[in-house]
Amino acid sequence: MTDDLARLRTTLQQLHDELDKVEPADPEIQTLLSGAMADIQAKINRQEGRASDDDGSIVDRLSSVARHYEETHPTLSGIVGSIIDALSRMGI
Repeated sequence: MTDDLARLRTTLQQLHDELDKVEPADPEIQTLLSGAMADIQAKINRQEGRASDDDGSIVDRLSSVARHYEETHPTLSGIVGSIIDALSRMGI
């Protein structure tokens, strides 16, 4: 497993932990986050390092989540930003 992949797994766990601390998101944000996280997990499971046609939507969805939580939950927003950075480093 590459270092980037290991860091991404750790950061995803931090995101799960932080989400347990916040109130439920509005349905649209929850759908965006759930879909993006499922896509990321699928990529990790396949250990792909190359981008595909749908990869831009993962970053777009995560960016929306980060913006939504930026003021109310800066830690959560920062973790999502870290995930976006990790995906970029991995070429996803």
